[in-house]
Amino acid sequence: MQGLARPLPKRFKLTSLPTPIEELDRLGERIGVRLYVKRDDLLSLGLGGNKVRKLEYLVGDAIEKGCKMLATSGAVHSNHARLTAAAAAKAGMKAFLALWGSGEEGEQGNLLLDDILGADIKIVEDREEAERLVEEVEGDCVYRIPPGGASVIGALGYLQAAVEIASQEDESGISFDYMVIPTGTGATLAGLLAGSVLMGGRWKLIGFDVGFEGGKVVEDVEGLARGVLDELGVCADIHGYRVLDASYGGYGVISRRVIDAILSAARTEGLILDPVYTGKALAGFEDAVASGDIEGGSSVLFVHTGGIPILFQYSKRVVKLK
Repeated sequence: MQGLARPLPKRFKLTSLPTPIEELDRLGERIGVRLYVKRDDLLSLGLGGNKVRKLEYLVGDAIEKGCKMLATSGAVHSNHARLTAAAAAKAGMKAFLALWGSGEEGEQGNLLLDDILGADIKIVEDREEAERLVEEVEGDCVYRIPPGGASVIGALGYLQAAVEIASQEDESGISFDYMVIPTGTGATLAGLLAGSVLMGGRWKLIGFDVGFEGGKVVEDVEGLARGVLDELGVCADIHGYRVLDASYGGYGVISRRVIDAILSAARTEGLILDPVYTGKALAGFEDAVASGDIEGGSSVLFVHTGGIPILFQYSKRVVKLK
């Protein structure tokens, strides 16, 4: 990116870029917009997902620091944990995962993949205990990654994605009015927001909060976006985004409304979403168009952040609500 006071930090290549943008004409017609999807579920590392972009910069930073282990925490269904394990394997490092939850669904979905990828896994009851275990793990220069890769270094992956999307717009002649993003810990939205600000407020960004408390998400997104701009030596106002509620009962709660959105995407476009992140974001997006929060007839890019293994981890709950 030109015009930056400082260059981007070192990146460790984990995948091929760019990911495609596809039109979802049948689903868009049903919702009442011109709809496109950014297929970050197709990122090649470890079954893909948005965390791959973040981990390219996080692993690059870990290597610069001489670290041999990546350590992080997340829910038992964590996409971030799965991809941290995959990134560690790709980089020849060890992975320590402290996961919170009951684990009652058994070793399937992301949890099975964590094991296959060779991670050292500890399952505990609550999030605070998992985060404590990450702080206490010992090893040869442990590189500790916050849940979701939600750091300034991690958010740089989606600054890069914003530049990629802008280039794809220019090449295709398509101009997006809105970009909609599932939002948990906030780094994906923050990176896209920083990129949009650097390009003069190119899009209206809407993050759909999947259940990590709306007020805190806004605070986290703004803090990370400002941190990204500071990292690059840029002084600019943060603007052009909103965070809307798409929790549908709370983080990790699987509801019939979300399953209906998943079925809609699958049965109109053959597009598979998950019940914790992307399914909730699509349900929130549909409701936002219906309520007028997003203008009908507008051009919208839905960022598919991956997470498909979660479907298999919670298959019994999904089938029950289907």
